[in-house]
Amino acid sequence: MMKLSFSHEAQEKLASKMAAHEVLLLDLDDGIGPLSPVLGENGLMYRIFICPQAKIPDDFTEQFQTSLGPVYFTDETAFYLDENMEITYKKVQNRFELQSDQAILESNLNIIRL
Repeated sequence: MMKLSFSHEAQEKLASKMAAHEVLLLDLDDGIGPLSPVLGENGLMYRIFICPQAKIPDDFTEQFQTSLGPVYFTDETAFYLDENMEITYKKVQNRFELQSDQAILESNLNIIRL
């Protein structure tokens, strides 16, 4: 079973950007998904969307239960995820990072408001 967690710093930073009615979407920009109008520079780029609960795209049917509430993702994104992942915040570089036990999946995880 896949798991997603947040470092303390990442949780604080993301929570400060979210309103009570908003959720997070973990998306893989592969150039073909509902939120991927243009292929990313290397073909695969993870990103986080802050989205009103009422406007979650239909393709986002899967979810992680996290300390920030549910984080939704698509079946297609699930194929590229690892079992145990964490989103961290690198204060010095002012960036988020998605990492797993095996690798850094995204060294500069963009946060985008829908």
